[in-house]
Amino acid sequence: MIAYASRKAGPGGNCHFQVGTAEALDFPPDHFDVVVNSLMMHHLPADLRVPALREMRRVLRPGGTLLVVEAQVPRHGRIWRLLAHVHSFDRMARMIPHLEPLVAESDLAEITTGEAPPWLRYVRAEKQVAAG
Repeated sequence: MIAYASRKAGPGGNCHFQVGTAEALDFPPDHFDVVVNSLMMHHLPADLRVPALREMRRVLRPGGTLLVVEAQVPRHGRIWRLLAHVHSFDRMARMIPHLEPLVAESDLAEITTGEAPPWLRYVRAEKQVAAG
């Protein structure tokens, strides 16, 4: 996946890819403005999901944004639902039926949810700026 992502980013890009674990990111605190987690949470065991989200929060700068995207079963159309089944999106969606409570448990704020129909749902949240 790293080689594929590097090829897609192309030469001279401002992207760097590395292997790591979601619950122990190899970056200093307050390092990123944005962290994007796309179709990954369902791969984690249930007991590592909140620790991984807290780690993503740790590496966000105050005021930074976390975006978590996961699969959803299309709400309309038998053909869409059949395709979701054939491509296992229905299985992925059932593995994490509720994203918002997981994100809320990771001490992020300004949580909003949405959809990118027919396949995706998302939660967007911000790391609060420390009062003082």
